[in-house]
Amino acid sequence: MDREREKLRDAALVKQGREGNKLALEQLVGLYHRPVYNLAYRIVGDVEMSQDVTQSTFLRAFEKLAQFNPEYKFFSWLYRIAVNEAIDQVKSRDQFTATDGSELSNSDTEAVIFGQEQSEQIRQAMGKLHDDYRTVITLRHFSELSYDEISEVLVLPVKTVRSRLYSARQLLKTHLDNQGYSFR
Repeated sequence: MDREREKLRDAALVKQGREGNKLALEQLVGLYHRPVYNLAYRIVGDVEMSQDVTQSTFLRAFEKLAQFNPEYKFFSWLYRIAVNEAIDQVKSRDQFTATDGSELSNSDTEAVIFGQEQSEQIRQAMGKLHDDYRTVITLRHFSELSYDEISEVLVLPVKTVRSRLYSARQLLKTHLDNQGYSFR
């Protein structure tokens, strides 16, 4: 679906939601639950906290639905709320926990073990980044947003997004180098 049709669809669902149509709100949740959860997980690094962030994101969005301006993309507005909720969760705990709650299967292949080790090293290094840096890395590389979309979500100029992303990548590389991570 092209961006303009997506924007019109979302605006119609938001309008219906404002009028009390619960099915329209359920459709918005269905459309954006997975991307919001994935974003939350990449920022907080914990399954349960990500679920909490996802739930609170939709609650907050629906509470403030009247404030949404349909001239903009609902997706970007919702992502901004999700980023704020996730950062608030990270700040509210003592330290960043980098775990996805899953365990390795019984498979003992080198590829699975190496992949798990890489993921863990990256999660740990991401956990050491400041919220601003972790957020731009997450939006660009895990949510695969364009610079313009990140700019819209974070309400920052594109130039600032590029600069912040460059700095975040450099810091991430430094943290990975310090962990002895080898780039194959």
